[in-house]
Amino acid sequence: MPSASSHLHRLTGANPEYPAPLREDYVQLSRPWPIELEKFSLQFASNRGELRGKRRTSCLNLHLRQKNLRRESSSAASSSNHDDGAHDEGFEVVGGPQESRHDVSVSLERSMLVERGGEGERLTSPESKEYIGSDSLAYVDPYDHHRRRHLRRNCNSDEKLWEFDFSTDRYGYETSWSLEIKDKTSGRWSTLSSGPPGNNKYYDTTRYKGSKCLKGDNFYRLTILDLYNDGFCCNYGEGTYSYTVGGIVQYDSNKQRTFTDKAVHQFFVGLPQEPVNEGEDDSDSPFSGRASVCGQNKQELVIDIKTDKYGAENTWRLERVNPSSNLVVGNPIRQRPLNTYSEDNTSETVSVCLPYGKYRFTMTDGVGDGICCKDGNGHYHLFLDDVQIIYGSDFNIGRSQSHDIVVGYQQNELEMTQREREYLDAHNWRREKFHKQFNSEYVPLIYDNSLAEDATKWAEELLRDCGVQGIEHEPDIDQGENLAKNTGSGTWGQLYPVENIVRRWVEREETWPYPSNAHFTQALWRSARYLGCGEATLAMDNGGTCRIQVCRYSRAGNCNMGAYNSSQGDNWKVPMLMDHNPCGPVCPPGGCHS
Repeated sequence: MPSASSHLHRLTGANPEYPAPLREDYVQLSRPWPIELEKFSLQFASNRGELRGKRRTSCLNLHLRQKNLRRESSSAASSSNHDDGAHDEGFEVVGGPQESRHDVSVSLERSMLVERGGEGERLTSPESKEYIGSDSLAYVDPYDHHRRRHLRRNCNSDEKLWEFDFSTDRYGYETSWSLEIKDKTSGRWSTLSSGPPGNNKYYDTTRYKGSKCLKGDNFYRLTILDLYNDGFCCNYGEGTYSYTVGGIVQYDSNKQRTFTDKAVHQFFVGLPQEPVNEGEDDSDSPFSGRASVCGQNKQELVIDIKTDKYGAENTWRLERVNPSSNLVVGNPIRQRPLNTYSEDNTSETVSVCLPYGKYRFTMTDGVGDGICCKDGNGHYHLFLDDVQIIYGSDFNIGRSQSHDIVVGYQQNELEMTQREREYLDAHNWRREKFHKQFNSEYVPLIYDNSLAEDATKWAEELLRDCGVQGIEHEPDIDQGENLAKNTGSGTWGQLYPVENIVRRWVEREETWPYPSNAHFTQALWRSARYLGCGEATLAMDNGGTCRIQVCRYSRAGNCNMGAYNSSQGDNWKVPMLMDHNPCGPVCPPGGCHS
């Protein structure tokens, strides 16, 4: 486990979520608020328990006497042996089984060179090896299997469709797999599906596909085994595999050697988001809050005010803003001048229906010492259609504070790609799980284009440093930030699924102390309200690919941690789960919204 003062994570070697053929340079970084950064190197153990990063060479000389083995061609229907249990559920063949012939009857010496180090694991071996598949095993014929067990496509509302697609090499009998679910109470794994069924084996150089509906809010584990410990790519055919969840690719080996004896992928399936049909009212969608009580093209703004002991000093006003010039236009829509609140500690709630557009709310204290907390616990809270967008309980210095508000943001302003929706979903189901786990009200993040624009600009700037180790935060910003980077050839340079990226920020650090878990705390920081993510890609001169991922948060997390002695035990959970925090601006650069 990294030291408590470390925040720059370089990953080298094996990793079940990111197996790759050549090398990995994956860096992730989260900004504490404030905190001094240190660098450190982190190495993972391989499946066999050897540390990556150390180069080890082992040679295996085997005298193998190969037999004449010939697989007789047979029809698909007659060569299958079906199992009506959970094994190999819903699998079909794509393309037909291919006949394999192995007629080597010579004595040969086989040398196998295994290298483990910074460039991953490479396996070289001769052009042929002994074919020792048992003739007592029948071949899995997914054509007939598919007819008897149709692929299940319509999942329940609390499920997501998992699809598994793999192709065997010329030694299909060496391949097996299993899918397991983790029990939430005991932590034990139990098998949901596996293949091939008992007394069966897979055809050589044949593609298989299958699917299963998986219940949301659960961890799953996919394990792929190779009997001969040489994987199924690339010396004896282009074996490959991939899997998707909810139609989104989670992993694709892309005909690369990504494992030898075993590949393990752990993944979480979140609860599905309810679809929004085009042309229908999406006011109840998970991205837009509740329906407005004000009618079409309007939203209800509720202003909740509580003064301190000197209420007569407190004033506020709500004004319309020209979005092009960002200047106030016209007279105030609502306001409270000096001496309106003649009594101390006065509370007032004002409701107004606002047409879509941009507005500015300004709170003023006549003396210049704010409304909290020296002379009472004054505050101002603003809600759009019952969604809290602004809290001003930390207005404790200065004469005034102003916040821009965008009404109708979801309908008129928000533009989200599918990948951006995945970032939002990946954060929010984790936030809900964590907040409720500690009996706190769940606070979802709202996606914001202006944060996404800032994140994208910094991601593009970081491409300049793709050739060097490490990744840096943008200096002098007041937003929260999580960063990640992956570089390399083949699979290392692929576009990783959003779930994998956010999982590295969250699940990977959930048992770590603060500040080592700074990605985790930022992503789930309860008083943060807004999220925007950006990515950038560069084709490198060495033929590899560099990818940068940046997420920005408002308000910033990892705030005021020293006041709670957060590096001791679980003290970091106290500020992380609070309703409000004083770090960074309340609103994103483009304004607050629901």
